[in-house]
Amino acid sequence: MLSVPSVFPDAGSIPSFFPPNYPYVFEQGNKDDFKKKLIDLNNSENLSHVGLDNKDFILGLLEEETLYTKFKKIVSN
Repeated sequence: MLSVPSVFPDAGSIPSFFPPNYPYVFEQGNKDDFKKKLIDLNNSENLSHVGLDNKDFILGLLEEETLYTKFKKIVSN
């Protein structure tokens, strides 16, 4: 499930769960941009690559050592 490409608006904290420069994020409220992203997604030949990049990125964020380091930093401030 973590390797399925997603189309989502550039709003709130959603983009922080995806790699930088993610290709299928669209401007919130911009129907033309949303439509373009859906067309790009449908025509893309590298969806599995994008999906695997997503998976690697989120697993890196959830890595135990990364979480521990961030938690330790928050608590020590």
